[in-house]
This record gives sequence, structure tokens and C-alpha cells, in this order.
Amino acid sequence: MGIAGPGLGGLDASIGFESDRPENIGVFVNVTIGQVKFDQFNTVFLSISDLIGVGLADSLATCANDHRRLPLRVGRVDATGPGPAGVPGPADTFAFALAAFNRAGFSQSEMIQAM
Repeated sequence: MGIAGPGLGGLDASIGFESDRPENIGVFVNVTIGQVKFDQFNTVFLSISDLIGVGLADSLATCANDHRRLPLRVGRVDATGPGPAGVPGPADTFAFALAAFNRAGFSQSEMIQAM
């Protein structure tokens, strides 16, 4: 788990340890992180977490009509193991989803906005 912990940090590249989880099936975890080997690009100045953040900020900028940029800060510390399991899925109850988001530090209103 990352240094900050749930609700305090977020993007910590722990997903690289979680490719066998049902919520992480797909191209990003199993191909991008697993086969491309992000670790060949990380340095003492740029973590894998920062690389994922740069990719996210850049991809979102290309989706918006006005090409808005997310504020990006680097300096994240990569996790040394998987984060907590339990990402809600489409078939899960509202109570399960709310509990999962609460554990991550989100309010009900923030959960609804995110979903």
C-alpha cells in the first residue's frame, strides 16, 4: 500500500500489484503496466505513479473541447504492494458502493459525482 494510505493520497501505482482482481481486468493494468514495463521509465525524479498521473492529465486534456489541463504535481511515492480490495461494480448495492467510497475518504455526494 502507498505511504499516504486510503483517503490521503490516491494515485500510488498499487494497481500494478492488482492485475488479478476483477475490477482491474483490461488493457491498462495487464498490458500497459504489465507488458510495457513502466518501471523502465521511472527514475529517482519521476515515479511510476507520476507517469500514470501525467498520462491521465494529458489524456483528459485531449478529450475536452477547450483542452483544459488538470493541475499536475509530481513527487508521488510508489506503493510497495496492492491497495485494499473492494472497488464497487455495477451490480453492487448502493450501501456497498457508499461504504467503499467512505473507506477511501469520499462523501456520498462526491461518490455520486464520481460515478
